[in-house]
Amino acid sequence: MQNVSLYANYIEGLTRGETAPLTANNRNEVFKPARTKQIEAGIKVDMGDYGASLAAFQLEKPEFYLDSQTNVFAAAGEQRNRGIELSVYGQPAEGIRLIGGITFMNARLQKTQDGLNDGNHAPGVPRVQATMGAEWDPAFAPGLTLQGYVTRRSKQYVNKDNEGTIAAWTRVDLGARYTTKLAGKDTTFRFGIDNVFNKRYWATVAPQFGQLTAGNGRTVKASVSLSF
Repeated sequence: MQNVSLYANYIEGLTRGETAPLTANNRNEVFKPARTKQIEAGIKVDMGDYGASLAAFQLEKPEFYLDSQTNVFAAAGEQRNRGIELSVYGQPAEGIRLIGGITFMNARLQKTQDGLNDGNHAPGVPRVQATMGAEWDPAFAPGLTLQGYVTRRSKQYVNKDNEGTIAAWTRVDLGARYTTKLAGKDTTFRFGIDNVFNKRYWATVAPQFGQLTAGNGRTVKASVSLSF
């Protein structure tokens, strides 16, 4: 089958050692590099104007946390992520392109101290995350492309004890680009609005340091690029 590919891989790697935050009793302590392991297998289908890929994976990596009792930043077991990822793309009509993907993740803690948090959900990892995007080249305006993207994240636990969560959120981004020639040079104008509806939300969790990151409010951006 010329349009179908199967693949599998196994990867081991080293990640930079963590550094204890300034708020910890052992602040600035640098830990040795840690080893990560990843297994992945999947299938890809490419039919030219449309295609898809489906993958299953497992990732294991060490975890570090700031202990709320002792205020010491130290290793605290491992995080094992198992998931399935689906990606699709296509051109359903002339000048219209779609691309999207969804990931289902089961992230659990293991080998924690005294097994206290074994089996808990890993903080900061949504169980479902999805993105859908579309581009349209309107025939009445050659060189113009209109864009739209929707991003969705499910709730995330805020600590290794699974005592609290940040809410699921959905964000809409819009944009446009216009390609033309100025003085004989290829020129592209870009304009975009992120978080169109100015949604207020917690975007991510940094459980190692007990921090939440707020999502950016409505953001308008513009740029021009010139090739020469």
